[in-house]
Amino acid sequence: MKLRIKLLVLLLLISLVPLLLFSEFLSEKSMEEIREKTENGIMKLTEAKAEEYDRIFNTLEKEIETASQEIGERWGEIDGNINYSYIWFAPNGSYEDVKNFANVFTIIKGICSRNKEVSLAYFGTESGILFLSDSKTVDKLKKIGTFDHRIREWYIEAKNEGKNVWTEYIDVNTGEVTLSDSQPVYTRDGRFIGVVSLDLPLPTIKSDILDIKFENNGYAILVDRNGNIVVHPNYTAGNKTWEESFPEHNIKNISGLSLLYGEIKNGSHGIQRIKMSSTYYAAYYPLRQINGSLVFILPEEVVSEPI
Repeated sequence: MKLRIKLLVLLLLISLVPLLLFSEFLSEKSMEEIREKTENGIMKLTEAKAEEYDRIFNTLEKEIETASQEIGERWGEIDGNINYSYIWFAPNGSYEDVKNFANVFTIIKGICSRNKEVSLAYFGTESGILFLSDSKTVDKLKKIGTFDHRIREWYIEAKNEGKNVWTEYIDVNTGEVTLSDSQPVYTRDGRFIGVVSLDLPLPTIKSDILDIKFENNGYAILVDRNGNIVVHPNYTAGNKTWEESFPEHNIKNISGLSLLYGEIKNGSHGIQRIKMSSTYYAAYYPLRQINGSLVFILPEEVVSEPI
């Protein structure tokens, strides 16, 4: 009798092993399906946000390109009064081109009126005149006294590249890290006369543009094709002043994110598991307008949880 019971118990245990293995297999398969669905959801979110941001940047680029064309075509036309509250003269600047104020001011003021994200629009001439959409900035420049837009990064890059450029710098007016979109301006006969630009303050970018979450988790960064982080939620000017260059951080030098460098440089999209301070998932999708990518970073545990 005892032997029969032992045999029955043994048979029962033997029959349970496949069931336990099958149950474990189902559990692993279920977790894998959850992870796969979550990854797909994260990728779709990143793609949708990247395309949304691309539309915003595209709108701003068109604004600045149109402004460049209009200023160039109307340069030399004297129309209206001159309000010096919106004009700054760089050291050794010429006063001759100030006669273009009315046309230029209408154009740059219109950029700000049509785009709530833009804090300031301005046109700096090669002759040393800076036309601004906000008179408060001129008041700030008067306190500085030695400001010359022609040696600022946004001006130099647009002039040298001869095309639309996005740059980041510390704004002289607010002291905030700012992203600017700049375009060189040429007259009808092809003569370079200056650079027109608009500003997107980092706080605005953080709240309006990098507003991306998955289950209330994660954060986004903007990276250019060379791996330089253009915008990061933790970026601040710190103790740096407007006279100093804002330091660029490159993902090649950051553990974990360095794995994405080749993909971002090639304009690819995808999602990878990376190791930084802990394990994260990083989804990336190209931003054509700024020649970079949106990268959305999410803790691993969020990806493993049921949606």
